[in-house]
Amino acid sequence: MGRGDDEFVEFARAASGRLVHAAFLMTGNHHQAEDAAQTALVRTYAAWSRVRHDDAYGYARTVLVNHLVDG
Repeated sequence: MGRGDDEFVEFARAASGRLVHAAFLMTGNHHQAEDAAQTALVRTYAAWSRVRHDDAYGYARTVLVNHLVDG
């Protein structure tokens, strides 16, 4: 695992609970919230080299909201 991957793992551990909570507030469904948070983290990982030094949580939250709205 590379240095960026280690940073992402730390980020994902720290942000996943907040993302699930935000998604639950939007959906009212715990399983759907967990799936949406996972999708947001996967898409954030794909953009990690661009967003890791900026507001990574803000990026992930935006991805989460867009995913839920599109769904």
